[in-house]
Amino acid sequence: FAPYSVVDHLDRDVNAMTSEHVLVRVDSNAGFFHESFFDYAFARRFVARGQDILTLLMDSEQHLFRRAQVRQILVHERDAVRDQYIHHVSQLLFSEDIRLHIKEVIIGLLAAAPDPCEAEWKVLEQIDDAVDNPVHHILWRALYGKDRWFKLLSSLGVVQGMLADSDRARGDLGIQLLRGVQRNCPDEVAGLVRPYIGSSEAWNQRLSWLMEWSEVDASREFFDLFLELLDRGILDEARGPIAVNSEFWSLLAFLPRRHPEWGCEVIRHYLDRRLDLSLQRGQPNPFDRSAGTIPRSQFHKDTVAESAKGAPKSFVEAILPFMLRVIGLTMELPRNGPRRAPILCYRLSGCSHGLG
Repeated sequence: FAPYSVVDHLDRDVNAMTSEHVLVRVDSNAGFFHESFFDYAFARRFVARGQDILTLLMDSEQHLFRRAQVRQILVHERDAVRDQYIHHVSQLLFSEDIRLHIKEVIIGLLAAAPDPCEAEWKVLEQIDDAVDNPVHHILWRALYGKDRWFKLLSSLGVVQGMLADSDRARGDLGIQLLRGVQRNCPDEVAGLVRPYIGSSEAWNQRLSWLMEWSEVDASREFFDLFLELLDRGILDEARGPIAVNSEFWSLLAFLPRRHPEWGCEVIRHYLDRRLDLSLQRGQPNPFDRSAGTIPRSQFHKDTVAESAKGAPKSFVEAILPFMLRVIGLTMELPRNGPRRAPILCYRLSGCSHGLG
């Protein structure tokens, strides 16, 4: 707001703008109807006059109200004078005289761009990746979950380079970037990590972590990757990432409702993997309480029941071969009478059913 006396010489314009509610009158003061419109008008005038944004900030205390003005100026420059915009972004990000909260606004603006370009990345990639550099951390937090930036960086080979880097911190940063876009870009993520299956213990841990935080049914290709990791033992210790009492089945909370046939596949692959582990220990019964490899579970029931109910034929086709295999492995051959399968034990009325 400013006193009306400031704009006495523009009386006709002021009255017209007040009539259209662009300006508002409060007592003897006039002001724009919204602060963001003031910033927009300021930015257009600033760019049209060819003024320098670095000089603007250096001549002030860089208070919080400058954030919106800087953002509006850069937005206007990005649309009108792209080269000048790139130059100013670089100036501001790498000047030691620009405060961190201004740089955070600039990075947020770039991260939100609907069409990020290579020239913008050429500026951002120069940011020092030192552990104690706060701008570096702000950058990667801002790019997290941004599909358009992921696709640009992937097209430039940046993501591939991060994953292949021998520096563990850089590889971890790459897998973190993939986690953020897995839901919307599952096929691309699967294709990028598939070459690293079994390449090292560090990569097995990364892949397990990625699956723990992913929607495993986001696409068929990503789901097939999940099954392959399950078969190869990389997910032997995987569990839901949040609750302290989570387990393997926590990863599949919504799968049986959305894809019951896929739920049946997971159950089969899980049981086959546990049986193989049990046989490696010399125990043919993976459900054995003392020496088996299938742990007691709280959350298996929903996955099994909902998958079976949603796709009964697929469930029988998936589970019956496993059942017959375990029965055959544990069968007792008595001298007289029918063969006995100890795994098919009696049950007490009212007892709950375990996975076995």
